[in-house]
Amino acid sequence: MKLNVVLSTESINAAIHRLREAKDNLRWGLDETLGILAKDGAMIAQEADGSMATVSSYRPDENSAVIVATGDAPVIAEFGAGDATMPVMFENYPGVDVYPGSYSEQVGSHEYAETGKWHFGGKTYQAIEPRGGMLNAKVYIQDNAAEIAKEVIRL
Repeated sequence: MKLNVVLSTESINAAIHRLREAKDNLRWGLDETLGILAKDGAMIAQEADGSMATVSSYRPDENSAVIVATGDAPVIAEFGAGDATMPVMFENYPGVDVYPGSYSEQVGSHEYAETGKWHFGGKTYQAIEPRGGMLNAKVYIQDNAAEIAKEVIRL
């Protein structure tokens, strides 16, 4: 945005008006951008996680958005389990320890931690592959945030 201002009351008032419009457009555009990114990110994560987690997004305030995965196995959906456990690829602690055997040691029966396998539903497992829905959402948001903002924000 470029403003040319001549030293006159009329020109200064016009510039002030244009700056106020830009401020309102920026506020609205940021709100729209956050909403779009959170909604799209939640859909991407849900698609990857399938029935292992329920993924949704919400807006705690006008300057942020949150994507959350809930259900019986969101941590396993994200990071996998057993031999296939994926290292944490996020900036912040996910709320639980994530390494091969962490669930077995801290929550489960200790079977995997002790034997390298576990039994569930009449089957023997050594690994559950990570689905990485939240990581997919993060990558999508990082890759698309600027473009979406450019499409939405009009100055």
